[in-house]
Amino acid sequence: MIETGKVIDTQNNTAKVLIKRHTACGDCGACQVGKDNLNLIITVENSLKAQKNDLVIIELNTGSFLFASLILYGIPLLALIFGIIVFYYTLEYLGYQKSYLQLIPSLAGLLLMSISYIMIKKNESKFQSMNRFKSEMIEIINKI
Repeated sequence: MIETGKVIDTQNNTAKVLIKRHTACGDCGACQVGKDNLNLIITVENSLKAQKNDLVIIELNTGSFLFASLILYGIPLLALIFGIIVFYYTLEYLGYQKSYLQLIPSLAGLLLMSISYIMIKKNESKFQSMNRFKSEMIEIINKI
């Protein structure tokens, strides 16, 4: 993914870049931007020594973006499905009534999905420190 943004602040060896989100992005909320605000501020390493108000090109490896999406959406989905299936067949094997065979596995699946989101959030700092998920400033378009 390649985006163009404007440097709004520099500190030490980092730069804060304002990126206008395109409407093609959709409204998944992954970048925590509401419908009314199409701007996103990201922090990147200022490897090109960009200054405030410079226009820069930012790149995030597409494979890394897909892997991050898999972590954020795939793991909770698998936890949900796993919880439903395992609890359903366990309760069926133990001879529980049919009325419980829908409610308890559904709640268990939702519980496991919630736990997976909590674990992902708890480990967010580890993901942020990985170079694999960091955006990179690759070019200064318009130096001010």
